[in-house]
Amino acid sequence: MRVREGDDRDIDGALDLWQRSCCARLGDEHAEVDVVGLAERLADPTACFLVGTEEADGRHDGSLVAVGAGFRARADFGQGAVIVGLAHVSMVATEPVRWGEGLGAQLMTELLGRLRAAGFERAQLFTHETNDRARALYRGLGFAPGDEAHPDHRGEMVRLWRLAL
Repeated sequence: MRVREGDDRDIDGALDLWQRSCCARLGDEHAEVDVVGLAERLADPTACFLVGTEEADGRHDGSLVAVGAGFRARADFGQGAVIVGLAHVSMVATEPVRWGEGLGAQLMTELLGRLRAAGFERAQLFTHETNDRARALYRGLGFAPGDEAHPDHRGEMVRLWRLAL
């Protein structure tokens, strides 16, 4: 996999990949996935939007197989003032048929390195309590679960995880 900065041409494909990944995890191809505002956030020039693209026989063929983004964290669940030095990681997903191949770890390692280079001191993310695969990935990268948890729009619990960069 080749990891590169995403751009406007990648947004639709990234949202599609994220939705397919969420639906596969939930076991429901028609699951409601909240994408409101994500396209605008990915297009924000301050975002660190990365995509992982397929390489076949050493050649880049452009198929998106992983996605992730880092944003300036904001207070009040993203609605308040910017929290200086804190990055919020979001939209981490890999192609469901490729789960378990290390693509998420590769993309996240690159994303965290870029956030560190951009001057962020800490990173945070939310993940579902039932998403064992994601929790193992984040723990392996050094993230630690926090005390803060709340239900998402479907009632599934999500927990805040933190990492010092």
